Amino acid sequence: MGLALLLLAPLQAQEASSSLYGQAASALLNRNFPSDRVEYLLLDLRTRQTLAVRWPNAELPIPVGSLLKPFVALAYGEVHMGAYSSPSRQFPVLHCRGRRDGCWREGGHGSVALEQALAESCNAYFLALARDLSASINGPGAGSGGGLAAIDHVSAAYGLPVPPTDSVTRQGELRIPRMLIGVTPEWRVSPIALARAYATLAAQSQSGFAGRLLSGMRLAAGSGGTASKVGRHPGGVLAKTGTAPCVPGAYPGSGRCVANGDGLVVVLTPAENPDLLLLVRQRGTTGAQTAEVAGQMLSRLEGMHVLVR
Repeated sequence: MGLALLLLAPLQAQEASSSLYGQAASALLNRNFPSDRVEYLLLDLRTRQTLAVRWPNAELPIPVGSLLKPFVALAYGEVHMGAYSSPSRQFPVLHCRGRRDGCWREGGHGSVALEQALAESCNAYFLALARDLSASINGPGAGSGGGLAAIDHVSAAYGLPVPPTDSVTRQGELRIPRMLIGVTPEWRVSPIALARAYATLAAQSQSGFAGRLLSGMRLAAGSGGTASKVGRHPGGVLAKTGTAPCVPGAYPGSGRCVANGDGLVVVLTPAENPDLLLLVRQRGTTGAQTAEVAGQMLSRLEGMHVLVR
């Protein structure tokens, strides 16, 4: 009994410390970012505990836009595992021509590999991966780890709900790729589940697939990335942005849309071995703009020495 208590004591002390950090962080963020258009969730990656949250109905699924893209890439990698000799060659290099390829950037991103496509959130690139997955529904490997079966497997592994492909298929299979990468709002994830999914991804830095995605998230926070407005922070950050279609009245308190979409960003710090995750949504704007708010939040936390270390 005495040994058990001794072993338990450090854990209890860590939980108490996290609780104090959470209280301080919550007070700091609520004071400096009072707008009800800004919601956040702060997660301790060491314990997976929620340190602070201001997000009504955070357990209810919402559209999350491009924050789905890393998990589509993981499913694609699973389907094509063994097709090449190494994970570094698992994913294609594609040419994005912009709007004609379904991308958000008018002039396109040009030739992109996985990391750059994630950093710049290239719709054309991830639509190509999603089309490959959806095309294999009735093709080779269907039902045995291929196609949407791989999406279901990845969803289960990362604690995400499976995409509602049955309802979308009835409207036409061409809708499935757009749904998988968050262009349309059918595949919804709760903020809590989304934060924990990214926490699981961050813990897999030694994995070939996950490692490449984390490298892309590091580029996303740099110059030219969609999360560049997050700014510079000690130890660097990993980030992914998303602009989700607003669905008025989809959950209690959602009301009417402020504009055509909601901006989301997930930020993990420090980049090399993250121990803190911040998920932010700002109503009526883009993920790129929300990254600036998330960066300001991190700066406040760093200035008050609230970051969990």
